[in-house]
Amino acid sequence: MKVLIVQLARFGDVLLSAPSINSLKRTLPSDAEVHLLVRKRFSEIARFVKGVDSVKAWDTGKVLEPIIKTPEALTSSLCIFEQEVSDLAAEKYDKIINLSYSPFSSYLVSLMTDNCDNVIGYCRFEDGYLRINDDTSRFFYTQVGVDRPNRAHLLDVFAAIMDVHLQPCDKSVDSHWLHPSLLAKFPELQLGQYIIIHVGTSEAEKSVSEFKWKQIIRKSLRLMPNLQIVLVGSKIESPVASKILEGETFPSVVNLVGRTELSEVFALARHAKLVVGGDSLWMHIGSIVGTECLNLSFETVNFWETGPWSKGSEVLYAEHEHALPSDRVADVIKQHVTGSEVSKNAIVVSEYDRIEMYESDSSWRSFQWDMIKALYLGHEFPRSPGRQFNEAILRLAELTSLALENIDVIRVGKGDVELATQILNNVDQLFGAVAETCASIRPSFGGFKATNR
Repeated sequence: MKVLIVQLARFGDVLLSAPSINSLKRTLPSDAEVHLLVRKRFSEIARFVKGVDSVKAWDTGKVLEPIIKTPEALTSSLCIFEQEVSDLAAEKYDKIINLSYSPFSSYLVSLMTDNCDNVIGYCRFEDGYLRINDDTSRFFYTQVGVDRPNRAHLLDVFAAIMDVHLQPCDKSVDSHWLHPSLLAKFPELQLGQYIIIHVGTSEAEKSVSEFKWKQIIRKSLRLMPNLQIVLVGSKIESPVASKILEGETFPSVVNLVGRTELSEVFALARHAKLVVGGDSLWMHIGSIVGTECLNLSFETVNFWETGPWSKGSEVLYAEHEHALPSDRVADVIKQHVTGSEVSKNAIVVSEYDRIEMYESDSSWRSFQWDMIKALYLGHEFPRSPGRQFNEAILRLAELTSLALENIDVIRVGKGDVELATQILNNVDQLFGAVAETCASIRPSFGGFKATNR
């Protein structure tokens, strides 16, 4: 048996997929092969996923280079694309699991196989329309995203899509990547005593400014003078670290930004007391090695889906960085470092096996999330939040009835099929209009979008 898992997103998404891949490999027959398709740019991280037997790198640059250099070279790009697809198709995979959830990946997967019934995740019908075979991927299509109210973590969504039950051993990397000897070139590190601060993220709005980091470091060291702080990040984030340290004399701050190899980061995170940062790869590195993480999160990210997942980790949420006092961040860092009890209103990773990864107080209650749980998970429906929602539900019911009538006209072939088609197109637009006027109705509206033809 040969299985291909498609994950064409970034570093963090590969690590988020890793526990489910490890679990799948653990439950397959011993002679089964698990292959992982990733973008070439992010292929290095794939070798740390225990359950992968072979890494396939999709070279986007190679495919697009002819067009970028000469727009008339479309044929050359198409030939390279065709060859790449043919090489994948030649593997004759028994099952393909598409975890990318992008239009491109759906077309790519449909070209790789003659039997889309063996595909989990996004694929395409012969006429090009989106095809979604499984219920969990339909849930992803309708409910998951930054601007949506889903609170099921992607770690668990991926596990549900792959139909695996995660165990602690799945949320890990091979132990040799955690050995202290990997950090021998950094003798200044106080193993087990330092905290890590990731100074950047893939997008600037997902992290805090250099000035805010400077304040957080100052106040943390004021509370804990003997604390060692290690700054991490890629080479392109080196200027950020320089600005943070500019004009400062932090004797206990070690700047490793741009100095680490990927083979060292898991050990670096494993021997830290805490990993601090925005929504970034380091939240997932810290999580997969079991180190507590402190995630500074803003409205540009849905932390319920992509936040840290190691036990004891915490999310500090604010609409923007100016609403997140550096004093508060320093206090929470101290709580984690000293093992103090977290504050009453903290958003922390739960140790319970349930659909919501984070425990939080009642102020985080969400009607839309309660609706999602009722629609998809068999929970009781919440009480209506008011007249606007009641009116929106009635509009949806009326539009649904109208849609079913015209679908029947097209299906049976009796009546004005052209008119029925036009009405259905208008109904689609009206569904969207109802959802725009009432945010609370959007989880219900999403169910219509996920229906296959």
